[in-house]
Amino acid sequence: MKALLLIAGLLLGCGSTPLGEPTLTLFKYGAQLPYKFIQGDATISGDVRGPLPGRVDFNAGTARVDTAATLNIGERAFPASIGSQHTLGVVLPDDFPLGSFPVALVLADGRVAKADQPFEVTATPYPDAYAFDPIGDHKVSESFSVVIRAIGPSAALFDGEVRMTASDGSFASGTLQSFKAGVAKDQVSWFAPTTAPVTLTVTDRLGRSATSNPFNIAP
Repeated sequence: MKALLLIAGLLLGCGSTPLGEPTLTLFKYGAQLPYKFIQGDATISGDVRGPLPGRVDFNAGTARVDTAATLNIGERAFPASIGSQHTLGVVLPDDFPLGSFPVALVLADGRVAKADQPFEVTATPYPDAYAFDPIGDHKVSESFSVVIRAIGPSAALFDGEVRMTASDGSFASGTLQSFKAGVAKDQVSWFAPTTAPVTLTVTDRLGRSATSNPFNIAP
């Protein structure tokens, strides 16, 4: 599984006047500074503030924003493009080296947004296993908490991610679950009742998985 570096952007406009310097703030859901990301499984997000370069054709009544960018992490450069939802995704290699690296986003016009803290990659080991806290029955559209715990000697050190899926495929959760000190918490809900008990399963990039107890979703 490749690591995905996600940047959220804000398109504020374009024109012929000088544009202000953009800013880049990295963050990790559910984590506190300093952020640490496990080698080969480092999914981080960030927020880009500032106008992107572009060109307005007043005669044609059109405007074009140049979404091309380059993400520099340490000495490595990754080409990228900012999408319509103001997000930027870069796939990093599984063997991205350990260490702490400065991060900078270079826009098409040369302006640079430097991250407010480094991208730190560690070799924290994965836990031996995972376990769900018991899940009770719930109703459609009712949001309820799901807690997943890492198991093993290194469990309390685990700040990585696992992917969560449902046996019927219909739950309204995000998919990646981020751990903090060996525990991951999420709020999930179902859009439709189930005709049979369902389960949740988490799987890490090493193939280790765990499945919850069966539970029902009533109308």
